[in-house]
Amino acid sequence: MPFTLEIRCDNAAQPLLADAVATLFADYSPGAPPQGPPTKSKLTGGGFRFEVSGEPVELELVLGFNVKLPSATIKQRRWVGLPPSVVLDDTTAPAVSTTVLAAHQIYAVRNRHLVPIANASAFGSSPHPLLSAPKPIAGGMSITVQTGFVDVTALWMNRAIDADRYKALHQPGSRLVALAFTDPGGPLIWFAVIPDVCQRESKISCVVFFRPTGHYQYASLDDRRLDAYPLNRYLISPREKLEIQQRDAWAFDRFFVYHPADKPPDAIEVYRDLCVGMEKALVASGKRAILLIPWPSGSDFGSAPNAKLLPLVSRVLHLLWSKGLVAKGASEVNLNRLALAGFSSGAGQLFQSLGRNGETVSEVYAFDCERMDLLAEQARKWAKVSGRRLRMTAGLDKTIKANQTLRDQLVDEDKKDPDHVSADPKDDTSAWDAGANPWWDYVTSLGKGNKNDIDAVRAARQIRHQFAMFGGRDPTRVESYFAEFLRRSTL
Repeated sequence: MPFTLEIRCDNAAQPLLADAVATLFADYSPGAPPQGPPTKSKLTGGGFRFEVSGEPVELELVLGFNVKLPSATIKQRRWVGLPPSVVLDDTTAPAVSTTVLAAHQIYAVRNRHLVPIANASAFGSSPHPLLSAPKPIAGGMSITVQTGFVDVTALWMNRAIDADRYKALHQPGSRLVALAFTDPGGPLIWFAVIPDVCQRESKISCVVFFRPTGHYQYASLDDRRLDAYPLNRYLISPREKLEIQQRDAWAFDRFFVYHPADKPPDAIEVYRDLCVGMEKALVASGKRAILLIPWPSGSDFGSAPNAKLLPLVSRVLHLLWSKGLVAKGASEVNLNRLALAGFSSGAGQLFQSLGRNGETVSEVYAFDCERMDLLAEQARKWAKVSGRRLRMTAGLDKTIKANQTLRDQLVDEDKKDPDHVSADPKDDTSAWDAGANPWWDYVTSLGKGNKNDIDAVRAARQIRHQFAMFGGRDPTRVESYFAEFLRRSTL
């Protein structure tokens, strides 16, 4: 009687999973009658069915999901002149082919059941982390491949505008993985920053960061609108000196004036989106924690703030484990602690997620969050619990007052440990004066700008708003707010 093995996968209709390759090898006892190789057919709805003849003693399964994109014309950002203006040039992205998910597992066949044989070098005493435990079906067994997240780093780096600038300016100590979330709820693209220190750790913490809403829309990994700059800005560390002015002006560590290409030639604006350096802060903290960023399409975060985060983070950790980026050689990988962070209009997603996942969240980092006065009661209710940490920054006067009021209520009325709740700056009157914060003085110096220009920049609401994300209190400009929060965390 033939033995049947069915291979199914989650979200099989997702185009990224269309090119699946599966091979099954069968081994027999010495002296057993010769048998032909297993026969393969496709299952309705995706997956494969193998029919194995005879009485095999071992089955070896090799799986891969491949994606190919043709060459395409994309844009490349260039800064021209001093003060610079932004120009987008056409460039050719070559054809790319990559395996977004792979799995290899050997099974012993015992009484027509499959028993995974541990791969000690990669997953300790455990079977492949993306393959479910075999389940009995008529005539054999069934295995499900966990394809909720797949690795699309090669596709992102091929298609996204300015992805090459990330490669040029990225610093050692961590690795960026672009993920595709195959669930129809989306968002399609997520990013994970994995510090090298996590490679051998089996208990990994996670900071989920909700960036502001309303950037470009995209529909696939072959979308010409993909742009790495809005990601690079958060991850890359700012530079005091730039080697390639025309390509990397955006990485300068101070505000500067520029001519926007889509406005009249005499129009001048101040570049305000200074780099945040989240990668460096994460690495410097030494925490066994990853940074996870769901990437909205326009303002649509899909199910990211709605779904229970624990299953999603678990899927990400298992994919990273399968690639040897975390828990290498360990028999399991588990989430240690969970933190949520949000900036500006990302406050909506931050607090929506907190409302649905608050019992599992140990820390919250709120960077000049919109409507903080309206969200304060929710934040207070969550933060009252002993041990939870709430860190807040602000740039807008209204948010400064809301943050400080919330902190005072938690410390004075709720007897919250003062070390577990912080709000910066402490007031909206003297915080922006010259000499109040050396970091603020530095970034608003505008190089050789005149006093009137500097005063105008320091008074600008949006400039202060951005400082709440990338700035800090350390007079040596070594430690950003994010770096400080990580250093003082329990992650």
